[in-house]
Amino acid sequence: MGLVYLSTLIFLIFRFRNKILLTPNNYLLLTFILIFSYIIPLSYSFIIRPILADRYIIFVLVSILILISTLIFEIDNKKLKTYLVIIVVLPTFVNHYIEIKFRVNTKPEFTKLIHSLKGNEVKNLSIFGSTQSHKLVENYLVNINEFKKNKFKLLNIENFSSGTERTWVLCYEPLTGFNCDISEEDKKVWVLKDTKKMHLLNARLFEIKK
Repeated sequence: MGLVYLSTLIFLIFRFRNKILLTPNNYLLLTFILIFSYIIPLSYSFIIRPILADRYIIFVLVSILILISTLIFEIDNKKLKTYLVIIVVLPTFVNHYIEIKFRVNTKPEFTKLIHSLKGNEVKNLSIFGSTQSHKLVENYLVNINEFKKNKFKLLNIENFSSGTERTWVLCYEPLTGFNCDISEEDKKVWVLKDTKKMHLLNARLFEIKK
């Protein structure tokens, strides 16, 4: 899609270069914004350190979309105008369909996991892993609306209270690795009752042996 938009934009700027440069209009301002929005972060990246990221140039899309959508309708040739509209619009719809239909999750699905656990009567939740990973996951969990609304309680996996009989053990795999099983010593006390698996996450329901 980037190639489609870039090719269309370059063609339109080249075709209307005289109008952009020699007549009073806003096209020149948008073109300058577009060019310098790339030149400044690129220059900084070469001279000092790399900083070019989406968040620094995302506003460039505004200039690109305005220039493409307005310059296309400046074309007098109806066939060329129709062709360019199809070239821009059709791939855009196809791209959106592919993105929605075949999107691959790249982030951990904390909210989806908590949503799947809320119907269970067990509201105890323990975090598997080191103290550092425990704090990182805990800080994220406590800000999820589903977590707060359903009154989940975070318990220390190393020091359960005497009244704790069941708990979900949450494993964030990028930090803990993909083997999130409890120790052999703990298995003498706890028995696995259920498992919920989401992208990069799993939650296991353990119950104390009776």
